[in-house]
Amino acid sequence: MMFSAAERNDIVSEANSAPSVHNTQPTRWLFKDSEIHLYIDEARILKVGDPSRQDAGISCGAALEGTLIALSKRRMIAAEVVDLWESNGASKYQELTQVAKISYAPREDGVQDELSEYVPKRYTWRGMFESSPDHAISELVNWGHTHANVTIVTAREEVKFLSRLNDAMSLRFFKSKPYRDELLSYMRFKKSHPLWSQDGLNLDAMQLSDLEGMAASIALKDPFFKGLDILGIAGHLITERAKTESASGILFFTSPKGRSPLDTGRELYRRWLELTRLGFVAWPMAVLADAPDSATQCAERFHLPKDHKLINVFRVGWPMDGYAPIPARLPLETLILEKL
Repeated sequence: MMFSAAERNDIVSEANSAPSVHNTQPTRWLFKDSEIHLYIDEARILKVGDPSRQDAGISCGAALEGTLIALSKRRMIAAEVVDLWESNGASKYQELTQVAKISYAPREDGVQDELSEYVPKRYTWRGMFESSPDHAISELVNWGHTHANVTIVTAREEVKFLSRLNDAMSLRFFKSKPYRDELLSYMRFKKSHPLWSQDGLNLDAMQLSDLEGMAASIALKDPFFKGLDILGIAGHLITERAKTESASGILFFTSPKGRSPLDTGRELYRRWLELTRLGFVAWPMAVLADAPDSATQCAERFHLPKDHKLINVFRVGWPMDGYAPIPARLPLETLILEKL
C-alpha cells in the first residue's frame, strides 16, 4: 500500500513528536513502495555532547517506534524492521546515513497500539511540579517494578541527594566551553529567533521568562560565565535544585550492555508514553548518566542492574493544571525525503 502525501505528512508529524536529545530531531523519512527508510542527518549529531553517537541513535530509535505507532493507527503493521545502525548504514547520501528500514503491510485485526492515544499528550517538562496524589505515586512505583530497565526512587533524602549531584555534574559540564557553546547553539532565548518554533530548547521549553532568558543568554557566555565561575557563583546560575526536589520521584532508565541504540530508543519512548498514561511528566537529567563517575555512583547506590548501562535519569512529577508547552518541530519538508 502506498500512502498519499497527506498520509505521509501525518505519519511523520506523529513519529517526529518522539523525544530527541536537545530536541535536535536528527531522523529523516523516505517512503518507498511498501517500505519506510529512516535516515540520520549527520549534521544534527552533537559532536561534543554525544561523541559516541549513542544519544543520536536513541533519538532515531524513539522516532522509529513513533513511526510504528503511527502505522498502527492506520491499521498497518511492521512485517519487518531492519536495524542498520551497527552496519553504519546500508546507504549514504551527502550527510544522510540510513539507520533502519520498515516493511509494512495491512494489519488484519485492525488493532491500534495501546499507547497511540498518548503520543500527542506527551511533553517534556522543566518547570516546578505540582504535588502528586498519593495513589499516583503508588501507581508509579508499582509500574516501575514491572520493568527490568526502570528504577524509581521516591525517598525524599535520595531525591535531594540526586538534586545536588545533578547540579554538581551540570556545573562540571558547563565549565567546558566547547560543551557550553554547543548547548547554547540549540537554546532559543528570544521569540524572534528564526528557529524558535522549529528545534532546540526555547524559553517555553526551559520554563524561563523573557527577562530570565535575556540574562541567561549573557551570563552563559564568556567572559561572563568564566568570571562567575572564578567568583564561585556560576553554580547558582544553573542550579535546578528546587525543580528537582519538587519531583515525585527520580527514574533511572537502563538498557542491556551492547544493545543497539535503536532498540534502546524504542523502549525508552514506550516507557515515557506509559508515564504519560499514568498522568506524569518528566525532564531528563542526562548529565547523571553521561558523567562516568556519577553514573557509577547511581548504579551502586540504587542497585541498578549490573548487566545494564545507565542511559538516562529523569525527574518525574505531576504537571501543572492547564499548561503544556507548544513543541518546537522542524517543518515536514525538512523531515521527509522525496528521493535520494
